[in-house]
Amino acid sequence: MADEQSFWTTLPGILTAVGAIILAVATLVTAMHGAGFFSSGPDTKSPGDTADNVNSQEKVTEQPTVEPLSFSVIPKTVSRGQEVSLYFNTPAPPPSSMVYLNNRPLPKKVFSTHMVITIPSDESGTGLIKVTTQDGQTATQSITIVG
Repeated sequence: MADEQSFWTTLPGILTAVGAIILAVATLVTAMHGAGFFSSGPDTKSPGDTADNVNSQEKVTEQPTVEPLSFSVIPKTVSRGQEVSLYFNTPAPPPSSMVYLNNRPLPKKVFSTHMVITIPSDESGTGLIKVTTQDGQTATQSITIVG
């Protein structure tokens, strides 16, 4: 039986050897990539970080954006002595905020989403309502005061 060939010289043997070499190279490349051999810069993630963990950490460090103070007046045309509601597009400012009508301070009732003011009996014409918070934010709206 001198004709017998070694397994590695047959087609199945050659295919097995080539497959084993490809598998070994792929495993080595994967291990090297996981160890950071192919990264262009320092790896800032810890091994336990996932995409969600990294995003939530970034959200914690972001500075909160402060929406500018703004409000709507309901109704826009009012009578003297009438109560007017100031509805805020942002959370209502704290009770320490000041409300002015034509640069005159007004008493106010503060609720979680709005404030209520009463138009003084000696005002008429166009009025400018201004709300000022302790941190310096200011918003204004105009109203018409009749009768």
